[in-house]
Amino acid sequence: MEILVADKAGFCLGVERALNTVLYEIGEGKNTIYTYGPLIHNPQVVKYLKSLGVKVAKTIDEIPDYSHVVVRSHGIGPSTYKEMEAKHFNIIDATCMFVKKAQRIVREMYDEGYTILILGLKDHPEVVALRDFLKKQVPNLAVRNTICDATMKRQIAAREIAGKVDAMIVIGGLRSSNTRKLTDICRDRGVDTYHIETPDELKKGWLLGRRRIGVTAGASTPDWLIEEVIKALREFGFKGSVFTGSDDCEKERE
Repeated sequence: MEILVADKAGFCLGVERALNTVLYEIGEGKNTIYTYGPLIHNPQVVKYLKSLGVKVAKTIDEIPDYSHVVVRSHGIGPSTYKEMEAKHFNIIDATCMFVKKAQRIVREMYDEGYTILILGLKDHPEVVALRDFLKKQVPNLAVRNTICDATMKRQIAAREIAGKVDAMIVIGGLRSSNTRKLTDICRDRGVDTYHIETPDELKKGWLLGRRRIGVTAGASTPDWLIEEVIKALREFGFKGSVFTGSDDCEKERE
């Protein structure tokens, strides 16, 4: 019995940078640090940050003036940024570089007179931030694909692994859009797929009669959670075979 782990799984470059940014600010001994919304779409990481004193604010009004505020990896729109400046926040920008790139594309194309059509979950923080550039309708149209390489690579790796196993375990926040997409991709391959947040959710019945179990994880899932799931699978009698690969694809490309 064997475990196959996707070589592109877990933290992407943008999420890792966001977490490191907050940990750096904590290490600097700043007063209470707020994040505007959850830093990333992983409740276990958010819980960990709360244990270190980081507070999550759902609205700007919840944050006292002059506070240290981290802009989460999903980014914010210009009007939200102005609201923060009006409250004299010390703004620490942890927006993913790929999100910033998408925002720049929207801004430039809007200024050039294009109509902007955004395809995505309408309430997703990144989509909300992109919409905040839109002020009016214009007559022309152009299309740009702003899905980052990190997301694409994780989806390709998940699809590949799913074709080689008897069942897939997808690790990540239940509210994470990219993790849910990985789950859908694996299920579309016709393999039994289980989306979990923690190893405690694993059920022995899922593994009975399986020769190979595949493991992948969303871009907001930390390595320690993946390792805990693999450890739990080994306790069920599976052996680990971890595929590794380069993360060069996650460097920003113009």
